[in-house]
Amino acid sequence: MHIVYILYSENVKKYYVGETDNIELRLSKHNNHFYQDSFTKISADWEVVLSFNCVSREQAN
Repeated sequence: MHIVYILYSENVKKYYVGETDNIELRLSKHNNHFYQDSFTKISADWEVVLSFNCVSREQAN
């Protein structure tokens, strides 16, 4: 299963949309700045506000 997710940061009042097969791990990576060139590096308080289950990565894209 794949997941499309929307994150929100209260600190910067911004949203971010992504896709993954492990939402808990992906959220942790965003909040710990694992993705150095990612938009999400601007904050460390991202939380999932909405997610959709998909049957495949192709459907998630």
